Amino acid sequence: MMKKALIGLLVFGACLQLLAQEANLLTNASFEETIAKKIDRWRMELFADWNLYLNSGAEKCQIDIGEEAFAGKQSLRLHTIGDSGFCSANYAKKFPVSQGQEVTASVQVKGSGTGYIRVYFYGADGKRLKEYKMHGHKAGSDWQPIVVKFAVPAGVAALEYSLQTLRDNADVLFDDAKLLITKGDTLENAFLRVKINSRIGGGIDSFVSKKNNFEFTTPISLGKNGGMMNIVLPEKRLPGLVGEIPFSRISTAGGKHVYSAKLDHGEYDGLHILRSYYLEPDAAVVKVAVRLTNEGTKTLKLSHRIQNRISSDNGVYSWPTPDWVTIFRQDGAPLNGLNNIVQDLFRAGWQARFYEKLGMSLVFEYDAADVRRMYTFVGMAPSASSMEWYCREITLAPTESKEYTATIRLLDEQTQFYADPYGQKQNFEAIEPIKMPTPPAESPLPPQFKDYFIFSAGTGNLFQPEIGGYFTNVGTMKVYKNIQPRLVRELVNGYFNTIYPFRIFLEPYLLSQKTPEGGYLIGDLARKYDVKLIPATIFMVRKDLDVDKYMQEEWPKKRRFVENQEFQNFLKQYEDRIQCVFTADEILPQNADVMLRMHQELKKYMPEHVIPIPYLNSSSTDLIPYVPVFIGDWYPIKRANSSGRNPWCVYPEFQRVVKLAGSKPVWFMPQGFGTYENYAFPTSGETRLMLHLAVAAGVRGIAWHGFPNGHWPWMMNYYMYPYSHLGGGGQYSPSWDGVRDAGRTFATVGPLLSNGTVAPLPDNASISCGEYKSPNGYYQGSAVKLFAQRLPAGMLFLAVNQNPYGVEKATISLPGKVFDLTALASAKNHIELTLAPGDAAYFVCDASEEELRAVFQSRFRAEAARYVLMADRAKGAGIPVADLEALRKMPPAKALESMFSEFAKLEAAIQASPLGKTLAEMQEIRGVLDEIDFRLGTARKLVVTEDMEKNTKLYARWVPHPDAKYEAIRNRLARAFGEFYRITDLIDTGTFTPELAAAVTALLPQAREAAQEAHAWLDNHPDKAMIDDPYEGNANR
Repeated sequence: MMKKALIGLLVFGACLQLLAQEANLLTNASFEETIAKKIDRWRMELFADWNLYLNSGAEKCQIDIGEEAFAGKQSLRLHTIGDSGFCSANYAKKFPVSQGQEVTASVQVKGSGTGYIRVYFYGADGKRLKEYKMHGHKAGSDWQPIVVKFAVPAGVAALEYSLQTLRDNADVLFDDAKLLITKGDTLENAFLRVKINSRIGGGIDSFVSKKNNFEFTTPISLGKNGGMMNIVLPEKRLPGLVGEIPFSRISTAGGKHVYSAKLDHGEYDGLHILRSYYLEPDAAVVKVAVRLTNEGTKTLKLSHRIQNRISSDNGVYSWPTPDWVTIFRQDGAPLNGLNNIVQDLFRAGWQARFYEKLGMSLVFEYDAADVRRMYTFVGMAPSASSMEWYCREITLAPTESKEYTATIRLLDEQTQFYADPYGQKQNFEAIEPIKMPTPPAESPLPPQFKDYFIFSAGTGNLFQPEIGGYFTNVGTMKVYKNIQPRLVRELVNGYFNTIYPFRIFLEPYLLSQKTPEGGYLIGDLARKYDVKLIPATIFMVRKDLDVDKYMQEEWPKKRRFVENQEFQNFLKQYEDRIQCVFTADEILPQNADVMLRMHQELKKYMPEHVIPIPYLNSSSTDLIPYVPVFIGDWYPIKRANSSGRNPWCVYPEFQRVVKLAGSKPVWFMPQGFGTYENYAFPTSGETRLMLHLAVAAGVRGIAWHGFPNGHWPWMMNYYMYPYSHLGGGGQYSPSWDGVRDAGRTFATVGPLLSNGTVAPLPDNASISCGEYKSPNGYYQGSAVKLFAQRLPAGMLFLAVNQNPYGVEKATISLPGKVFDLTALASAKNHIELTLAPGDAAYFVCDASEEELRAVFQSRFRAEAARYVLMADRAKGAGIPVADLEALRKMPPAKALESMFSEFAKLEAAIQASPLGKTLAEMQEIRGVLDEIDFRLGTARKLVVTEDMEKNTKLYARWVPHPDAKYEAIRNRLARAFGEFYRITDLIDTGTFTPELAAAVTALLPQAREAAQEAHAWLDNHPDKAMIDDPYEGNANR
């Protein structure tokens, strides 16, 4: 009760402040100051600051001092004699006004007959207009007020205040005259006139450029959308609850207009909305703030959007995406059904509309951290369009508040679409209103897709000699011949089941891969480790819009990739290893015609079962009917100044995509990289969380982007990513364990995920856990969430830790016969979970024998491939290994159990041998080198000077560093990397000798000392503050 009383006092005090600042503009308002009486025909002088008029002549009018007073000692007396008299007292000064200002004219009257207030209007030319405002009141024996209140209409530049009597033998005393002119609900400066609609919703009712008198919005009225900065709550209900209620103006202090309203019933009972608007004095800029406060007794969940109805005159829309500025040109042409544009992944918080004829841009700015979606409805003039942003769902406990801010800018003298300073350095991508072609007939996917949950990545293209285990330039293809098998081994060890080898379409690459038996090394490795391959290259780009032009100019060049004899030989020998072919990167719906024709031509050179698939932006869902599998990329881990880290948004994004795709498989292309500007680097917990949320949403495959890396930022001049989960030679980033952990999980549950359908939790499944709120506010809710998928026989459940930065615990209850897919054993119906950051636990209930058999077979395949890696090392040391063929003949569950047993035996045998000591030393060397490799990438501005950048050609090794000490360290590190990879490749392929062991023992202190010196050089650098933090202060990796 005390709190409610306090709020009431604050509001009452604000109202008093508002009244206090609305001072009476009239002087001598109580007619106490008189001057010498003087009459000149129909004019009269008696009271200071007042012009007196005997309008009907002295014989019909009388003006005098009234002996009674409402305030002071005397008053003004106006007396009309007879039925046609007219006399008046006009204030001597006219008052300049602007459209929308609120005017209140009042006076106290007493006497007989009717007294009037009339307010005359004057135009900008100083001439009196025909229109005026007038109100009268019959006077009596007691003082009574006359009040005229109105908003200044358009075309009025000044007002004149007048007190009058007309006819009817009126004899009226006037006292305590007042004229109040307030800004009311209008903000105005030399550039803008902005009107707030306090009666309905508290949004902006009018937004006018005074330069050209152009109205950018439409008025708000009940039942009709209009205006700007409208709060739509809940977000799916127009105009929403807030859009239907009046707001009270409680302050105009400091030029800031503050409005208040409160919802007092229903699901949002107790929600207090405080809105403020401030027009900068010397700029066309309106600053807006909204504070939502829960003054009720129950916790409120709020999901709302901000709607801005704007003019649809010809121009260009623009939005900031991470890699470019997206635009849409509206020139009056038919929209071909394109009237909704959605942006869910954006670099910054702004949307803009350029108006061509005006040469102006209307820009809406807001905090991107508060927003989950940008939405634009494109209308055709004269109908309005709409630019909106959907705010993230928030939860407000009683007394809690959340404040949002936004800015509306009107930029003049513009010649093209708006982009912020960073966007001006980017390219732009135009959305085209096109008519889509007829989709091809649906065909079932080839057999290799059955029960196959793809977990895939590429092999990179880094070609520095040391990465290949060399110390001099031996040529690109020779380096690749060492690097690519090593990367395949790393991916296999990380539970990847599919690989897209770089440059496989190039004849020189395949020739370098040729084996003495006539095969190709990359194909033999795929067969050896039982993994699939996806040939990938760019057959078309976004500018390919015309089919005939593409077929004449581009296809002949691209056709060479697939028609060369080496590639055709490769296809014939390894067609059982080829899953599909990747054909294009992030093409758009307007590329559909060219894509279909290109795929048609490409199939002529491929085995029948190898289908072409492009990878796309997840937003390009218009292409779903045109592709056999929809692969959507989504990179939500951003720098703090570019919308921040938001792994949680993966779930709603792919929930949307999967729903649109229907029965068509959707694959997720996650962010495996970071950059120095827009993209932060995902932590291991964020990586796990993104992957598990994607499969919870129903995706049936993972196709990574961004690793292995083609860049070595401290060694070579290249434009690829400075941060990658897996380096171009196999370097582990601090986040690699998140990739590997998820890979292990998918190696087990993949067959179930590939056959699952997202389903609601059944009533007999539940979870109990605490709450989690992310540091940046992007997530607030259950610390662990439970999801379900319907299988042909059973039900799959996954419990996902929503905290990517910490361990969380939960208790789940599941129905039926429960099988724990992590422990690979039966489980109780009530299970206590402790989950690593972002990790998940999977369970299947009432599974069929076939479903469980597929689980064991899938995991066996992955572990057998990893065993082969270890066995190759052991063979070089003469250590006996298991017969995997014998294991493969066992029932799947028994085979996997035996596989784990053989793993343990082989690990023990290796550790007890000289090879074990060498491998332990190699592991230490790897840790030292990987750590300094990643850190040197963060110190790019220190280890590569501006002069080095100017003097080093693209793709070349950096020229020497001006600091000779660092240059010597760099050279020692490079040599350590070269020696490490040389030895790694020998041991991994079955060579182990005392000389190699001795070389490893000698390398360990060399690598350790070089890395320590590099760390010390960075720690002591005077500009060490310039070292980048790709995790942006997040200690969890």
